[in-house]
Formats: sequence, C-alpha cells, structure tokens
Amino acid sequence: MHVRMGPLMGLVGVLALLAAANASANQLSFSSQTLKVEWAALRFAAEGIEVRCEVTVEVSLHSATFTKTRGQLVGYVTSGTAPVETCSGTEGASPRGLDETLPWHVNYSSFTGTLPRITGLGFEVTGIAFTVRLLGENCLYKATAAGPARLIATVSEGLVTGVRADETAPISKASGSFLCPAAGRASGTGTVSVVGAQNGLTVRLI
Repeated sequence: MHVRMGPLMGLVGVLALLAAANASANQLSFSSQTLKVEWAALRFAAEGIEVRCEVTVEVSLHSATFTKTRGQLVGYVTSGTAPVETCSGTEGASPRGLDETLPWHVNYSSFTGTLPRITGLGFEVTGIAFTVRLLGENCLYKATAAGPARLIATVSEGLVTGVRADETAPISKASGSFLCPAAGRASGTGTVSVVGAQNGLTVRLI
C-alpha cells in the first residue's frame, strides 16, 4: 500500500508553525498601564455574615508588556475606596478598608483559553486589609502571600470586559476574637476602564 506523504507533511508543517507561534507569544501587552476597576456591589461573606459595598480600585502596571510568568509582580493597586454609605448586608456588620496598607501587590497567575486566543487572565493580590465590625468587635481580614485574594479578568476578542473576584479563594482572619469568622470569600464582577481615557483596556499576545 502506498501512502501519499505530501498532504500529511503539509499538515505536519502547519502544526509545527502554529506550535512555534504559540511558543514565541510569551508576553502580554496591554494598551495602558493605568486602569480602574469599579464594582457596583463587591460582596464579602463569612459564616452567615455578608456585606456588600461599591468598591473602586486603581491599578498601575509596572510595564505595559510582561511575560506570562506565574507569580511575577506586575503592578500595584494604588488606591481603593468603599464609601460606607454604599454598604449594606448583615445588620450590625460594617466594613472599613485600611488605606494605610496600600499599595497592594498584583501578581500574574494564569490564563484561560487556547493560545493565541485568551479568554481570561488570573491575578493574585496581596496586602489587601479591611475590618468588619461585628457585635462591637473589629474583625481584621487580610490577603497574604500564603492566602492571596484572586481576581479573574475576562477577555473577549482582546478587550478586557470585566474583573471578577474569585469566590473560591478564602481571605483569612488576621486578628479578632472568637466572634469573628475564621475566613470569608469575596465575589462580584466589576467593570474595567482606562484612567483618563474613554476607550477600554485591550490585551494581546506578542
């Protein structure tokens, strides 16, 4: 039996070229280094306690381009606001962000999708600290290197369409009495914009 090698070799060549292209595309390039994420309702829940607040953070990337290296420090959260008047939830539970802990570290974690078509980017944020006052007790929660908060940026056709708090990542209690739950989880999806511009944030592989 004779096998025609021409088409087969052509297919092998195409696959090799695709593999080489994907291997070389090891950097992410963003259209801006300064961005804002706004949550209409960012939720924190812990053992029956729940608080929801409008939250806005600004992020500064060290560079518009960086390699896809897990754990790499790529930028900082430089400001964060959560006006108390926008908060609601469990009666008697009131949150307060600790601005003195800024800036918070943003590390690249992972991507989803099939290269070169990325559908999501994962980041870990450490240094976030806030208190929830409960029954007269201040319960301090903090995202650390051992237990970071996680954010997932959704990407559609190169446009970053939103940022979701990963509700599977617990944020542990740093201090507080036995009345304070040991850990809680954040959830909610925020909108993304470029600081000082009307256009959205885009990302591409290079």
